[in-house]
Formats: sequence, C-alpha cells, structure tokens
Amino acid sequence: MLLTRLLDAHGGRERWNATDGFSAYASISGFLIPSLPYLPKTAEEIALERVSPHRKRPHTIELAIEGDTHRPHLRIFGATDAAWYGLYTPECSEVRALAGDVAVDRTNSRDRPSSPGSASSPANVISLLGACLWNALIGPFVLTLEGQAFEKGRQGDHEGLAIVLPDHLDPISPHRTLTIDKAGMILRSTYDLRLIQGRRVVETMKAYCDFAGIRIATLRRIALAGAAASPAPPSLIDIEIFDVRFH
Repeated sequence: MLLTRLLDAHGGRERWNATDGFSAYASISGFLIPSLPYLPKTAEEIALERVSPHRKRPHTIELAIEGDTHRPHLRIFGATDAAWYGLYTPECSEVRALAGDVAVDRTNSRDRPSSPGSASSPANVISLLGACLWNALIGPFVLTLEGQAFEKGRQGDHEGLAIVLPDHLDPISPHRTLTIDKAGMILRSTYDLRLIQGRRVVETMKAYCDFAGIRIATLRRIALAGAAASPAPPSLIDIEIFDVRFH
C-alpha cells in the first residue's frame, strides 16, 4: 500500500508515534512574505526606521519553532528577539509578550484574511507561518491523525497520492496531490492555496535529512502551478529548516 510505504520511507508510524513534539530553526521568505506586515518590532528596528524611514521590510524571517507532533500546535519565536512569541493553532493565532505572557494580538479563523494583501495584523502573519511550518515538520505523518488518502496510479517512476484533510488540521491547503518517487519520498505537492484566492500551486521538496530516524525535506518552495517552464519561477514562499530535534 502506497501510504504505508510513504510513512515507512519517512521514518515509520511506530517511530513517529513515539514522539511528542519537536523544536527547530527555520528561515522563511518569498513573494508572499514581504507583502505581510511586520511581526512586533524590536527597539533597534524602531530606532533604525526613525533614521531611515524608507527602509524596506526584510524578505526573510528567521525563526525558532517548537511544536506538537500529534496536534496542530506551534510556538514561533523570533530567532534574535526574545520579547515575543507567536502561538498557532488552526482555530486561533496569537502574538504574545513573553513578559507576563499577555496576548498583544489575536485572530480567530473566521476573521483571517482570504488573501495576503488583506492581512493587517501580526497575528495573521503567525497564522500563515504556523500553518506552513507545522505542515513542513509533520509531513505525511499528518495522515496518522486524521484525513483520507487515495492512490492515483503511476506515471513512470513516480506514483500519485491524493490526500484530504479536515480544516482543523490544515486551514490553507486541505486537499493535496502528492508525487512520490520510487524510494517513497515526496517530490512535490500540488494544491489550491486559499491565501491567494485558491490559485493552484506546486510545492517542491528536497534536501531530505534524517533527524533521529524521522526524514523531512529541509528545503521547500511554493510557486504558482504552470510557472515551472520558466528558468526561475517566482517563489511565493521558500522555507529552509535546520537543527530539528524530535522528542
């Protein structure tokens, strides 16, 4: 069965079930990221903007993340800023101040923007980052929680697997088609991205690494479907993951 081979290739159901959570560092960038508002700014950033008010927002966000492996729950920290953290679940995302652990911004799923241009708060940023990063770390093991998988046949050396997830596991890309190589690793995932009015995108995955028996793609790129014929299709979101620890 393709799903069993897929899970075995990524570390196996038994090994995954023995984990409770993870920590990692991540770098995330791309076309969608600069269009989103800043996360809470440090005093240094505020001072720099006063000196140079036309300074453009950065194209890359460096983050430290901690999450659960058996439910969509992620804590997001600024890699160089210990003053705040983001708390992500599909139902609600928050930005919290570490001092006193008080929520300074919050959004519920029904209030989230349908497009990146309408994002207007740091909590909306946490919603996007949380969904992307939690899925990147969980990979195909999300299917051990809930959802359905349907084999789509073989094309050459590759096989297809369609998966359907409930919104409470994945609010931005619940229906995906995976392309799987003969070793059982995911090469790409095709889906409609709700954040850009349901446009079709292709997420490519490579640079798989083994972290305590769990294999994940450490480089992921999301681009519009149909743009692959160009020499360098514009990237909507790029994710690099490193120093992953499962526990």
